Amino acid sequence: MPGYITTVRVRFDNFSFEWRSGSTYRWQHRNDNDDWGWSWNDRDDRSYLDETVDDIYDAFRRGQVRYLDRLIPTRGSVWIELNRYSSYHVDGDDFYDLMKDLIEGTRTRDYRIREVRRDRGRATVVAEHSFSDPWGRTRTSRHYYGLEEGRRGYEIVAFRVED
Repeated sequence: MPGYITTVRVRFDNFSFEWRSGSTYRWQHRNDNDDWGWSWNDRDDRSYLDETVDDIYDAFRRGQVRYLDRLIPTRGSVWIELNRYSSYHVDGDDFYDLMKDLIEGTRTRDYRIREVRRDRGRATVVAEHSFSDPWGRTRTSRHYYGLEEGRRGYEIVAFRVED
């Protein structure tokens, strides 16, 4: 947990997300998605899930957290799991700050979507993040996004990082 999030803003409780449930979903990036998630009126035949994965991918590839604006719950919370050993809930605004630090404060070398799965209103996105650490070494971590479909598309309800 980052030092700038105080323990009074964190909740430790039981929560789980089925990371491997559902069937494999074939996603292909749409290069002209440059609206930062503000408008889906021109979605044509693309699904909410395609747009959601585009936004996650573009946030890291372009180094701008605002691609995630509509994916992070404003009134809810996000469950965070670190290396499968510790987990906690934070409010959406704190999760946004964590993602801003991760996306805009990291020298991303590459970001690849490795797997997308979908199952009855839920989805999982697995990505690989290659970045330069402060000493110039290339490091890689895996990101798992647990998504739930709502009225306005998918929202992030769970996030796991594995080094």
